[in-house]
Amino acid sequence: PWPGNVRELRNVIERLMIMVPGDTIGARDLGFLEGSLAPLVEPTAAAPDASGAGQSLHDARTRFEREFILKTLAAQQGNISRTAELLGVERSNLYRKMRALGIAGRALEREEEAV
Repeated sequence: PWPGNVRELRNVIERLMIMVPGDTIGARDLGFLEGSLAPLVEPTAAAPDASGAGQSLHDARTRFEREFILKTLAAQQGNISRTAELLGVERSNLYRKMRALGIAGRALEREEEAV
């Protein structure tokens, strides 16, 4: 049985649809699950990306976060509120993270103008 509520299940499925290329989702694709959902899958070691060779952990994490946010944002047609919900973060924290990662967009610019 799913350990969370229906909304959590829907969010996980939507994230997988955004992040996993192709038509099949495997156990190794569930590695992003955290907290109480993590025991549902056995973690597998991801093969290092050849393009990340020689990169620091900080740089690799920053690159991943940036790409992850950009893909999710694109899938939501730039809707910050929906993107934040899918990512499981508060909208204000997503704005902060986007700013820190150098992600600018019309929605981010509108929010900054309103402040």
